[in-house]
Amino acid sequence: MILFVNMLRYFYENDLVNYVETTINDWRVAIEESSRHLLEKRIIDHVYVEEMIRNVEEHGAYILIAPHVAMPHAMQGGSHVFDTTISFTKMNVPVPFEEGTKSASLFFTLAAKEPKQHLENIQSLSELLMQDGLIEELLATETIEDYQMVMEKYEPI
Repeated sequence: MILFVNMLRYFYENDLVNYVETTINDWRVAIEESSRHLLEKRIIDHVYVEEMIRNVEEHGAYILIAPHVAMPHAMQGGSHVFDTTISFTKMNVPVPFEEGTKSASLFFTLAAKEPKQHLENIQSLSELLMQDGLIEELLATETIEDYQMVMEKYEPI
């Protein structure tokens, strides 16, 4: 489990921060892009990415957990998840879901080997996102340098 007070730094120090400069208008492509670092680090395989996409196709945009925030994940990681972590991706424009009625720019992509770890990561991420002003500040970031400033601002004293 990643402790929420150190989560922003954890993303940064583990090369799990991604700023997407190209415009993505398809949520499926956005999930693939938000999974890129996890795939490159062999934390997940492409079957897990396909499962995340299939879940949204079957259940709707349940991964939208707050305005502008998506949390792509699949419970059935099984043999397609090799470690437990979360990555952060910021899209340069909001990505529409459900025929444009909802959208997200901030993607926190979860991977967990065990159901308990999955729930712990959801809890830690929820606690992180409940910090006043954090979502708005992350939405305003455009570069990794901007991210670093937000990370330093929200670190525990």
